[in-house]
This record gives sequence, structure tokens and C-alpha cells, in this order.
Amino acid sequence: MTSIKTIGIAGILIALLTLSGIASADSFLQYSTSGSSMDVSGVSLTSDTGASMFGSYASPSELLYKIKASGIGFTPIQGTMSAFLNYNSMTPSSNFAYSESASASGFISDFSKTISVTF
Repeated sequence: MTSIKTIGIAGILIALLTLSGIASADSFLQYSTSGSSMDVSGVSLTSDTGASMFGSYASPSELLYKIKASGIGFTPIQGTMSAFLNYNSMTPSSNFAYSESASASGFISDFSKTISVTF
């Protein structure tokens, strides 16, 4: 068995907006992580993470994590696999959190997951 763990930080943003010379008119924090964990044998694997943004805004408008794994030849993957994406955005007036995960264990013919959050 081979153990693999990946974790990526798609975005950590701390911004302080100023309006007409007024410091700290509004502040916000955004934080996201995505990744996967595997304890497997006989795997062919690809993964991708990303963030896309609207024009000149400082915060991402979409976060994405993709993973695709399959056995080699006709032999299935043997072991356990999981993938996740977590996102949190906090402002003085609101808090938004999103979390999604997927997992499989045993003899796995294919493991494919696309996780995204758009805001």
C-alpha cells in the first residue's frame, strides 16, 4: 500500500477596504483548503485545484478541486480514498461556510469527484 496526502490552499485573503479615507470601513477574511488522502495500491491518479475571479475583484468567485483515480489495467484500486474542499468567508455582518467531501474504500474500480463552490 502507498499512502498519499495532498492539501492545497486555494486562497487566503485578508482585505481592508477604505472608503473616503475612513480606515477599516469593512474587513473580511476568506480561507479555503482542498485536497485528498489515499492509502492504496495500484492506482493511476490525476488531481487539480483552482480558483477563478471576476475582473478586478480581490476575492475568488469560484473554487474547484478535481480528482480522478482508476486501477491499472483491469485491476481495481485496493484501499481507501477521500477528497475534500472547505471554504469560509467572514465579514463583520455575515459568515458563509461550505464543506464537501467524498470517500471510498475496498476494491475501487474508479474514483472521480469534482467539488466546486461558486459565490
